[in-house]
Amino acid sequence: MALDTETFNILLETVERFVAERLVPLEAQVASEDQVPADVIAEMKELGLFGLTIPEEYGGLGLTMTEEIEVAIRLGGTTPAFRSIFGTNIGIGSQGIVMDGTPQQKAHYLPKLASGEMISSFALTEPEAGSDAGSLKTSARLDGDHYVLNGTKRFITNSPSADIFTLMARTDPDTPGAKGISAFIVERNSPGLSVGSPDKKMGQQGAKTADVILEDCRVPAANIIGGVAGVGFKTAMKVLDRGR
Repeated sequence: MALDTETFNILLETVERFVAERLVPLEAQVASEDQVPADVIAEMKELGLFGLTIPEEYGGLGLTMTEEIEVAIRLGGTTPAFRSIFGTNIGIGSQGIVMDGTPQQKAHYLPKLASGEMISSFALTEPEAGSDAGSLKTSARLDGDHYVLNGTKRFITNSPSADIFTLMARTDPDTPGAKGISAFIVERNSPGLSVGSPDKKMGQQGAKTADVILEDCRVPAANIIGGVAGVGFKTAMKVLDRGR
């Protein structure tokens, strides 16, 4: 649902002022320290930036695509590292749940993502599966009421600070390509999940990426997004299409 014109204009003015007065002066510090200050992240939460696109019923602002683009233009006045902090919460890290999640998944996770209480990441890319996402090798084997995941994800934005991962894995090893892939909500404290050291990049300091390693990582079967196995590739493509 679109905001009324007056409210939306206030939001744009607030974001513009925040960028000019708080973020731009910190660009050199963030580039030097490779870290966005915690107090700035707290201000982002107070401004509602972590919930820009999450539906209002779950505590977000529920911006339309057009409105989100207007906000993104204002945020483009500074280094992309700042937007990266909450970008996964309003984009690829949450939209799988927004689009395809069960009512229970939406009710449990979206309010926490909208407030910034939780940080989300999108874990699709692997060392040998980038643009050809249908070739991913991370496996998910059903074991009772859990799946056991094994594999490595690469270049995962916000993974060093993420609380949950929208993560794609192959639940049907006998079905090649996209049809054997499912999308999971994997919590950071899941047994068998670890995050590697942040990647050393040539640019975008302050925007952290790292490997996510799954070693017999146990994830409840109830955490398959939408509750249906084998449709995770479709979820991933819808999320990426929206982001693009």
